[in-house]
Amino acid sequence: MSEITESPEGAGGSRVFDLDAWIRSLCALVVAGVAAYASYVHQREFALQGGVDEVGASLWPLSVDGLVHHEALGGRAEVEGLRRRVVAAARLKLGAA
Repeated sequence: MSEITESPEGAGGSRVFDLDAWIRSLCALVVAGVAAYASYVHQREFALQGGVDEVGASLWPLSVDGLVHHEALGGRAEVEGLRRRVVAAARLKLGAA
């Protein structure tokens, strides 16, 4: 519905601009940004209440969120099926402990 086909001069091909895909991507980035900010503020306050100094409290959320992100997306084991899920869950639990 929102596909616009443009033919740039001299290109000979067509370029497709999908407005829906751009809007969905933009909305996902906005939601992810709000969630990241809320997570950062919450974890920083948690660290400050736990007695961590200002610098440590500012770095704490980055390390925790970085570990969760790594284990959820980048740290997957190169194994198949059930074993892959078990390894990923174990890594996540160990990282959260």
